[in-house]
Amino acid sequence: MTIQTFGEERAKRYNRALQRCPYARVREIIPILFLLYEEDRRKQTLIDLASGTGYLADALKPLFERSIRVDKSPAFLAASQSNRDLIYADIREVSNILPDTLQVDAVTCLAALHHIYRLGKDKINVSLSDKVQSESLMRWTRLLAPGGKLVLVDVGVPDLQTIGKQNYSLAQSLKYYYEQKQAFFQQKHFSIHTHLFDAINEDVPGYRVKRVIQQLLSTCQDGVVSLASLIKQQNLIYRVLPEKMLTVDFFDEVVANFSIDGHISHFPRESTIQAVLEKSGLENILITCLPTPWVFDTEAEAVWFVRELFGLGEEAVLDPDDLLKRPDFEKIKAYIHQFLGMVTEEGKTYVNWQLLFAYGEKPDK
Repeated sequence: MTIQTFGEERAKRYNRALQRCPYARVREIIPILFLLYEEDRRKQTLIDLASGTGYLADALKPLFERSIRVDKSPAFLAASQSNRDLIYADIREVSNILPDTLQVDAVTCLAALHHIYRLGKDKINVSLSDKVQSESLMRWTRLLAPGGKLVLVDVGVPDLQTIGKQNYSLAQSLKYYYEQKQAFFQQKHFSIHTHLFDAINEDVPGYRVKRVIQQLLSTCQDGVVSLASLIKQQNLIYRVLPEKMLTVDFFDEVVANFSIDGHISHFPRESTIQAVLEKSGLENILITCLPTPWVFDTEAEAVWFVRELFGLGEEAVLDPDDLLKRPDFEKIKAYIHQFLGMVTEEGKTYVNWQLLFAYGEKPDK
């Protein structure tokens, strides 16, 4: 079993990108808030797996009294803003390291499961990689106290073939997929009172959470926003290129070949994660891909962020304006257009992004 670990230079560049543009990825975090929200969760404990520099855990502070951050890369945890409850550990084996008596109220993992894989002779062994990812997920569910919640978020593959529209193009299939998901979440009623976002905005003002919520409130009532309304609001992707939304291609063709540490991965499928969570005994399971577009103030900032977040190119660039002077600016910009899609309108630049969200609750005893 293998898990990829990133070096010090990659960690520095990743952290620099998030520190300058923490607002870029906030649409990845907001669905997690919907899934974890409870009125009395403030006194509970979170384990954030593959926590890195604490980007997600920092946003979840208003929800939890204690946050335990776990990461295998010392370079990432060393850049964390807090030294409290940091555990240097392989996320696959974390259940063997923590005390047997510790049961937590939530386990989160953002964009790390795909780094767990098994290699064959010269490429990823798909069936064995599914197996080791499934084993890791099962271990994580055992960390949960009764009533505890698991939220897994990763680059993943939506089950478009299950929607019954075999003659649709990829763009049509994605559009239909999200229409179906939006209708489903209107029935599920995942919603949040907006006072929580005021608290998050105070803790991490750079994330610009309040701006996103203000946009949502224009279509909601009674100070409550829902997961269904979020999907509707985030469907900016159809103003870009929905056929570019399968984010895995960007990793396989660009990050794997041009990142300073490379990128080896096995991206989970929606149906595979569904089966694992059902086998684990979790209840109220929810699995879906969601549009989570990245938003920037300028095109130069967008290109710079992608370059530094993924460590593309041997030499770090400290500022977006400096990147404009370099020959690889146009090269990386072309990659973004080719594999993701990017558009500038109304003073903002949007980059297509899509993630798989998986959620389940451990039954109360």
